[in-house]
Amino acid sequence: MLAQNTIDSSRRVVKSLLFIVSMVLVLAVPAFAQMSYNSTVYTDCGDHDGYLLCWGYTYAPSGSYIIHTYNAHTKMTLPDGSFTENWGSGSGDTPARANLVLQVTLDTPDGTFNINSDHQARCPAAGIFLATASAL
Repeated sequence: MLAQNTIDSSRRVVKSLLFIVSMVLVLAVPAFAQMSYNSTVYTDCGDHDGYLLCWGYTYAPSGSYIIHTYNAHTKMTLPDGSFTENWGSGSGDTPARANLVLQVTLDTPDGTFNINSDHQARCPAAGIFLATASAL
């Protein structure tokens, strides 16, 4: 009888461990999969008919039913120290874009234009999983 109780007790322990491992896999694997899904972050500028167009872009889709949210902030600092900035947000299949447009005229100061973007993606289940900055 003692041997039977020991076997039953061991089976309960094994079943409990298998349940715990399966629950960890069920919960952790989808969270990891969505965090490693194709994230895209970039900052770029271009000249278009006398306008300087700059933008920050953030996109990190979940690949599952959980909807991620995104933020982008782009700031252009002109050589004279003045600046212009913009914020953008998105979620799900809509990326965040923060666009800037500067008309280049004879009054536009000469020198280096600094472009900085901050990017963030947030998962409602896991919190912030992407936070970075880029500059041109």
